[in-house]
Amino acid sequence: MSTTGNSGTSLWAAVSDRWRAFTQGRREWCCPTLRAQARVSLRQERIVGWDQRRLSQATILIAGAGGIGGEIGEGAVQKGAGCVHFADFDSVSPTNLNRQKFSSRDLWRNKALCVAREMARRGFMGTRLVAHPVAIQDVDIKKVRPDVIVCAVDNQIPSTRLQVCRLARQHSIPAVFTGVTPDASGGYVFIQKPGNACWNCALKPELLPAAAAATCPESPASVDILKVLGGLALYVVDTVLMDRPRDWNFWYVSLSTSGLGGPVFVSPRSECPICTGKGA
Repeated sequence: MSTTGNSGTSLWAAVSDRWRAFTQGRREWCCPTLRAQARVSLRQERIVGWDQRRLSQATILIAGAGGIGGEIGEGAVQKGAGCVHFADFDSVSPTNLNRQKFSSRDLWRNKALCVAREMARRGFMGTRLVAHPVAIQDVDIKKVRPDVIVCAVDNQIPSTRLQVCRLARQHSIPAVFTGVTPDASGGYVFIQKPGNACWNCALKPELLPAAAAATCPESPASVDILKVLGGLALYVVDTVLMDRPRDWNFWYVSLSTSGLGGPVFVSPRSECPICTGKGA
């Protein structure tokens, strides 16, 4: 088999990434710090409740380095978060290029490695980027010590969200969950905080339409809903790390239908097996 040309280069890149993941585990990059750093964050520091020092010391762990995960990671880097970890075992495919933070040279490479490397070029306040080319379940939470976990994995693997829900509950870490409907017309953002409702509590038919909880292999996909949900999730992360106001913990968004969804506050369910500690 020939290993010359673009296809050969992509194949070799994929093999190299897999070997690197096996031998080195994770890789790190760092955004540059401009001498005029204060000018970079000056205008966002004028926002009520903003705490740039707190943000610059924060560690964010993002599960899923694809569409929503890339949007959230980019925003966190541009705002000047201290450290952003990406965990994803998946590789870049051609259909990812129309809406995710990749280029053609990233094809068949690991998503976490590619997005972390790319984000290191987009920040100017010294954010450290760490790529874990593995599933979130294989990341050592005790070593990462995240201040907040963002679960932005595909809807086709709902068990991962449940595992992140349990993991965050176990370690008393706030967790932000987000997902897109299979028709790409809507999605949701939910924040699980210690002592409050968990992600499993939010899985109510009246709050989360069936389409948002369904599997989505080979489903339609577009960048517009990713940017909407990414922005909402970024705001929620800010409210966890700083004092920006928020009186809701669940927001369902529909781009096509007025009157559907909006912000609500979900309370713990008395029958929730996770909140009651009876398993799931």
